[in-house]
Amino acid sequence: MGRWIVLRDSCGDGFWLPFYAKNAKSVIGIEPDPTLWQDAIIHTKAVPNIEILHGSAEHIPSPLKANSVDIVHARWAYFFGEGAEKGLAAVMNILKPGGVFIAIDNSWRSGDFAKLLKASTGGNSDYSPDPTDRWWKENGVTRIEISNAGWSTKNASELASILSIEFPKPVVDSFLNHHEGAYLSYAIALFVIRKS
Repeated sequence: MGRWIVLRDSCGDGFWLPFYAKNAKSVIGIEPDPTLWQDAIIHTKAVPNIEILHGSAEHIPSPLKANSVDIVHARWAYFFGEGAEKGLAAVMNILKPGGVFIAIDNSWRSGDFAKLLKASTGGNSDYSPDPTDRWWKENGVTRIEISNAGWSTKNASELASILSIEFPKPVVDSFLNHHEGAYLSYAIALFVIRKS
């Protein structure tokens, strides 16, 4: 396969890049944070087909030219939405004709994880995903919901420990008071566009 770009909200410390590199001719991780950028370089130095660049969706580094990339992948793409038109335009510019941009995000529409997200947004349990979904649609992007995902843990205690990494303790405690078992339902929103 061809050249992949991993934006995420960045490529972070590069943890996932070696997995992508198994199936791609080359993988380029883009990271805006200087510390994480250095970590990604260190983490991926043994994989010859990975390159780490300093930048972001709005500020794609200059080595990347127009029409030069087959796939752009942004994981947990909550940085896209109203006001991110420049970033989407920059991403679309580097895609080759026929290339695909895939943004993966948490779905706020269904699943236990969506309930936790809503409960953790500064008391804003009335958060609506409609404006973000509308923004994607207005920009020619198709939304695909994957609603049969989830997490299974050994027991409820392990689930509580994992949830406490992401969410405040009162939110986790309240959720677990009304939740049985060691499984958490989870839905994923994929936003996909192929460049014509």
